[in-house]
Amino acid sequence: MSMSGSQQITVGMREAKSRLSELVRLAIEEDADIIITQRNKPVMRLVPHEE
Repeated sequence: MSMSGSQQITVGMREAKSRLSELVRLAIEEDADIIITQRNKPVMRLVPHEE
């Protein structure tokens, strides 16, 4: 997992699977921008649900 800037976190798919709870917490509580990659290419952004 790498952090660039203040709140952007880039994490590989396998690591995201094993650290999902932590990543969700960071996205919600720390307003972190979570980018999930597969084969070093961004494929997903984890964002909190808004009603």
